[in-house]
Amino acid sequence: MFTKTMKAMFLGFLVTATVVAPALAGKEKGEGKADKEKEDEGDDQQLTLAQLPSQVRATAEAEAKGGTIKEVEMEDKGGKVVFEVEIVKDGKTIDVKIAADGKVLSRKVEDDDD
Repeated sequence: MFTKTMKAMFLGFLVTATVVAPALAGKEKGEGKADKEKEDEGDDQQLTLAQLPSQVRATAEAEAKGGTIKEVEMEDKGGKVVFEVEIVKDGKTIDVKIAADGKVLSRKVEDDDD
């Protein structure tokens, strides 16, 4: 009845919805700006690499090639879901922010040799 491609697409959608929906749940209209900023700061959710949507995981693994992924977080930035991946590579810590579609939004390199 369903082709393998249709099953894979459905599974991808289901995984993405499962990961993204909790970040968006509980957002109420009428929140003040101060409340929203406070919520944005503490609204990070720790994830495993396996919990990431496939596009985000592929980008994270490509960015980490030759290094190690140490931490994965999902953040809600003003209603947009952003994934932050901490990578250790060549003695440096690299924080990569990735959109839900897998696009790299930013890359910040810190030297760990201090």
